[in-house]
Parts: sequence; C-alpha cells; structure tokens
Amino acid sequence: MTTHEQTGAGPATAPVLRSGEVVLRPLAEHDIPALVEQERDPQTQRWTPSEPLFGPEQAQARVRAAREQWAARSATTPRRWAIGLGEGEPGHAPYAGTVEYVPDGHGGAEVGFVVHPARRGRGLAVLGLGLALRHAHTTDRVEVAHWRSEVGNWASRRVAWRLGFRVEGTVRGIAPHPDGPREGWWGTRLAADPQSPAHAWWETPRLESDAVLLRPWEDRDAGRVPGATSLVSAGEQDVRQPAEGPAFTSWLDACRAGAASASRVTWCVARADDGPPQGALHLRVSSGARRGSGELGWWMTGDPRTHAAPLLLGGLVAVAGQVLGQGAALPRTGLAVPRLHRLGATIGVDDADSARALEGSGFHRVGVEHATWTGRSHGVPEDTARYELLALP
Repeated sequence: MTTHEQTGAGPATAPVLRSGEVVLRPLAEHDIPALVEQERDPQTQRWTPSEPLFGPEQAQARVRAAREQWAARSATTPRRWAIGLGEGEPGHAPYAGTVEYVPDGHGGAEVGFVVHPARRGRGLAVLGLGLALRHAHTTDRVEVAHWRSEVGNWASRRVAWRLGFRVEGTVRGIAPHPDGPREGWWGTRLAADPQSPAHAWWETPRLESDAVLLRPWEDRDAGRVPGATSLVSAGEQDVRQPAEGPAFTSWLDACRAGAASASRVTWCVARADDGPPQGALHLRVSSGARRGSGELGWWMTGDPRTHAAPLLLGGLVAVAGQVLGQGAALPRTGLAVPRLHRLGATIGVDDADSARALEGSGFHRVGVEHATWTGRSHGVPEDTARYELLALP
C-alpha cells in the first residue's frame, strides 16, 4: 500500500490510498451520476438508511459534506472515500463505491461501505475497507473498529468476516432503517487483529444419493413443509416447522448464522427429486475441549416407517460420510465444512424408528440417561438413549 497526501491550494481533502488496481480517493463531482445509481439500487435501499428519492442534489450534498469533513479533520468527523478502479490518475479512477469510518474520539470508530451494483462480486469492499482500516489504525490511532448491519445482510457480514471482525452478538434496534430501527449484528476488530478471518465460515454442501437429497435451506422453502413432525431427536431446540413470512426468515437467518460462526450446519432433507422439504438435519460442533466432536439433531415429517425413517437413514449416512471422511460414493464438495472424529446423537429411549436409522447408518448405542428430555411430553421428563459414531482409524 502506498499513501499520497494531497497538497496544494485549497482545503485538505481525503488522502489517496492505493493497493493494486483499487484506490481510495476523494469523492468528486464526476461521481454524482454513479452515486445516484448506487443509492437508487434496490439492494442499497434494502440494507442502508438511504433516501428513497435520492437524486443529483443529494449526491452533490454528500460530495460536499465529505470534502468539508476532511477539511475539518476533527477527532469525530467521518473519513469517507470513493473506491476507484485503475492504475492511472487517482482522482479520475472509475467510481466503484464508498467506504468510511467515523471515529468516536476515544480510540474507536464505526465502519461503513457500499459498492456500486455494477461492481459487486469482485471483492472491492474487502480491499477498500482494508485500506481504510490500515489508515484508521495508523493515522487516527483507532484501537477498535466497530461494524454493524441489519440481520440478514449476509454480503456485509461476509466482508466484515473476511477482514477479521468478530460478531459479538445480535442487538435489538441497532440497525437504522427508514421504517424504524431493526435487529442487527454488532462486530469488532482490534488494531492488532490480522486482516483475515478469525474463524471458519462453513458452507452447507449439497449431498445426494438415490434416495435422499441434503441441501441448504432456501427462501423458496417458506411454507413448503408438508404434514406434521413425526421424528424428533432429543435436544432439538425448535421442533416446529418453519412458517411463512418473518418467522421463516428469522429461522433461516439463525441457520445461516450457525454456519457463519462455525457452530452449526443445517440441511434441508428432501427426496432425491428435490421436492418439498421433508425435514431438517442439524450438525452442531462444540468449540471447547471436545472440538472435533459433533452432535446431530433432526426433525422429520411424514410416516415414520415408510417415509421419515428411510430419509433420515439416508441423511445420516450422507452426513457421516462427509464429516468423518468415510462412506463410499459420497461427494467431496471442496467447500469449508467441519472435519470431525466423532458424531453423537440423542433420541427418546422408546423411539424405535430413529434407533433403526441410527444403527443402520453405523451408530452404536452407548448408554441411557434418565429424565433428561421434556421435548415431547409437555414437561414430563423422559429417558434418552445416547448413540455415537467414530471415524475409521
């Protein structure tokens, strides 16, 4: 990275920062048409508190404000750049988006970024924000950078993850929106942290055989789960079928957040022809001393003997083959998924259908725990059976 402070007559402006073909430069009047396109883009308006009637006048005000804020250079004024592309004259590098941070005057700063719709999918937000963070830590002595986004903005969360931000939690009403504050994620990154992911981000690989398909849950699955839940593993936190509307969206975001935090993978279980969902299969991995050991949970719909149990059996075989590295003819996707040495599962002690599926997929019963589950009995404790499957040596 090279840094060039602009000098000469007139007020100070944003320093020019460059890394390869990506350059951070001052916002300029010739960026106004692209700014208008960016702010009118449906995705921009969905995830940022932009004005619905954003036009040239608002874009001009934004350019002017950025220039005035750099000229003031107070301890708390925003530092905002245009993201440009190209290795020529920095001031005219084609506009690709904006990036900024806002210091709080006490060693912290909040970051923000938007990429023009025509430039998305090229990693420009990661490169641009990375340059801005280096400037924040070295020039403004920012000790901790903060990132926040509305829950569901996975593109923003992946940018933050790529740069080493850790999501500290989900906070009610922290994400501004024209329709009112919304639930959002909050993340932090210290100056000493590397600009690389602090943990894995698991993908949900598509696994299939002649009888069953395991795939990621998708937006199209809302309201498509048929019948009533028939097989439920002990310890399953939410055995209700995903509903339509906001309830399903929240459930789907929770599934995706588990993968993004490398703590859980959730598959949709369907027939091999990719019909409607027939259930869900979860893989949870602990992050402490038992790292390398995973716990399976599920809920299935349909008749246990003729429908749900055979699909569960196929799903268990597929997952075991993927994460334990055993099993013939199972696909290797090349995606980031956990590699484990042990799988565990817990079922109701009288759940013969789940027991047959587990034993048919290679699991061994290792014991019974008494009065450990109230999931099916309206508060009356039930006994559970523990199963495990170890990776082949």
